[in-house]
Amino acid sequence: MIRLITVIGLAAIIAASGACGARPEVQAPASAATVSSDSSCCDVAVHDTVTLSKQDRCIFDAYRRRCQTGVERSQDLCILRCLANGQPNIGGGCWHACFAYRNVQWTVPAGVKLCESLRRRDKSGETSDQEGRE
Repeated sequence: MIRLITVIGLAAIIAASGACGARPEVQAPASAATVSSDSSCCDVAVHDTVTLSKQDRCIFDAYRRRCQTGVERSQDLCILRCLANGQPNIGGGCWHACFAYRNVQWTVPAGVKLCESLRRRDKSGETSDQEGRE
């Protein structure tokens, strides 16, 4: 009985611990009304600790170019911020974090299909970047 109480107590402490529950956060797209019409908001800088793969840099640049036109700025900003913070392979990735469960009909900017040729390959020859960026 004492072991059971000890185990339950430890489980409660671990569950309440902030370190165990800390997760990266990606800001989902805001409504178009809350996003600035100024294209300077698209000048998202890649975080100092993040090194984008050639494919991710290509994708990042394509979303930035479209963001500056204002066509789909709120969706593009979410992808840009996610990539810039090194989060494309966390959980479901940037596309999942930005668009899942939001009924957003997002489209891929021009030029992203060309980025596929830059996809990294691991030692087994399989692709290491997540799919769904096409």
